[in-house]
Amino acid sequence: MINLVEESKEVFYTDDSIVNISSNDIEELKRKMIISNNNRIRICTHKTKYDSLHEMIIIHTKNCYVRPHKHINKVESISILEGKAKIIIFNDDGSVHSELTVGQKESGEVFYHRMNINKYHMFIIQSDFLVFHEVTQGPFNKNYTVFPDWAPVDYDQKFINKFS
Repeated sequence: MINLVEESKEVFYTDDSIVNISSNDIEELKRKMIISNNNRIRICTHKTKYDSLHEMIIIHTKNCYVRPHKHINKVESISILEGKAKIIIFNDDGSVHSELTVGQKESGEVFYHRMNINKYHMFIIQSDFLVFHEVTQGPFNKNYTVFPDWAPVDYDQKFINKFS
């Protein structure tokens, strides 16, 4: 079992020098997430938010609202380990630039996705759980994540239905 250090109910770090994550670790994270009534949880495998490379294993439930956002001057890639979701990429005015379905490799869907541009994007989770590996540049600075005025702050089913 991976050694976890809790930063918040949604964010855990590991202080292991060599990080190995098993399916048992993923199942334990799902249990923690359900018990705490969160719809998202992550393990950060980098040591601190100041590291130059950030790698995370992230789990979202079907009820998780991922508000459209973009990252200023950051590249982001994801690899789907379990589940299925739709990724919507938006223009600055809120119109849809493109969309794609992602899923684990065995699903036949796109399982690896990388954004080299600063575009608003969101996930709509289509399975009970979405488990993915995300890689991006550090250090983390919340001011480098931008949310558009046209996207609801909180979960809004009417907004989600536009893209389902």
